[in-house]
Amino acid sequence: MRLNTPCCLLFTVIATMSGTLAAAEKRIDTGIGVDYLYGSLDGYLQTPAGGQPGTTSSKRPTFDELGFDTAAIVDVHASAAWGRHQIRGGAQFIRQSGSATLSEDLVSQNQSFAAGAAVKSDIKTDWYRLNYRYRLNNPGFLADTITLSPAAGIVWFDFHYQLKGDGNTVDREYSKIGYRLGGELEWHPADRWSMTADAYIPLPVSNTPEILTLAARGQYEFWRGQGTSAKVLAGLAYEQIDYEDNQGVPNHVRLELGPLLTLGIHLDF
Repeated sequence: MRLNTPCCLLFTVIATMSGTLAAAEKRIDTGIGVDYLYGSLDGYLQTPAGGQPGTTSSKRPTFDELGFDTAAIVDVHASAAWGRHQIRGGAQFIRQSGSATLSEDLVSQNQSFAAGAAVKSDIKTDWYRLNYRYRLNNPGFLADTITLSPAAGIVWFDFHYQLKGDGNTVDREYSKIGYRLGGELEWHPADRWSMTADAYIPLPVSNTPEILTLAARGQYEFWRGQGTSAKVLAGLAYEQIDYEDNQGVPNHVRLELGPLLTLGIHLDF
């Protein structure tokens, strides 16, 4: 998959910060990984024209009426850690493309589609993240096998929606920045085994995307080398993406993703 400009920018930030910190620190731990997530999809793409009444059906079109009830997601990420500090960037590619027949009349971006019309849609709801985490020590707590890391970060929501059919075309795209707080709990019950649970909650700032993520994963380190290691992971996740602007009739995009099965591979060096 070809990485686009926002994704390349995030990974450039990670690489630049890693190089800068390496000059000042004796030990910089870096990592990369890719995850595949698959599960249920629900939500809608309310898209008016200029925020005017009558230019969009309320909370439509839904993903279901466009023929999508599941999502396959690719998540790529990179990190740099020094001492108790960590910078982590990542990108999720969430895209749907297909055809459907509308069961009822639809208005979107002031274009009308009659019931029974065959439509084709292409939807991009990618998002990118950059987080800072601080690892807390827990001396004596369960033999030092548990660590807690509070975090804060920003997200970049990259939206593009096209709908064609019945002689009409809808085409709308925008990018928006949002903010989140969260953290991760990590448990090491054995030498090569670990479990993580993380949660990121959006800050309710007007006209910004609110992206909620919850995940729990088990990890197994299957290979160790000279200063490097590799591990596989599996788990469950849930995500919610909600963006609503300040127009009289707002652009309102909402996705509910989950439960999502997560499989991945991570490399540390």
